[in-house]
Amino acid sequence: MFKYIFIGFFVLIAIGAVWAYVVSNKVKKHGIETEAVVSRIDVQESLDSDNCVSRTETCYVSYVNQNGETVEAVLSNPKKGLKQGSRLKIKYLLEKQEYPVLIEIL
Repeated sequence: MFKYIFIGFFVLIAIGAVWAYVVSNKVKKHGIETEAVVSRIDVQESLDSDNCVSRTETCYVSYVNQNGETVEAVLSNPKKGLKQGSRLKIKYLLEKQEYPVLIEIL
């Protein structure tokens, strides 16, 4: 029974990774390029059963879309060393503006 749960969990992770890869490539190839600024970085820390601290950072960027509207969204592929106020070049899709992809750190 445990074996099937493990296999099912692995399959779900693999499907998620493939989906993220496909979406990221679509944005890189067909996305609209613009400049963005890191608007905030949310940090979450938690303890596991061995009392080891696990740290997760979620990087938000703010940019002006093609319609002149300001959008704040989670950066789908952040790099280490980004700080609030960092300037970036990103790409986004009109239908998925909440998933911008980092192209370059300026």
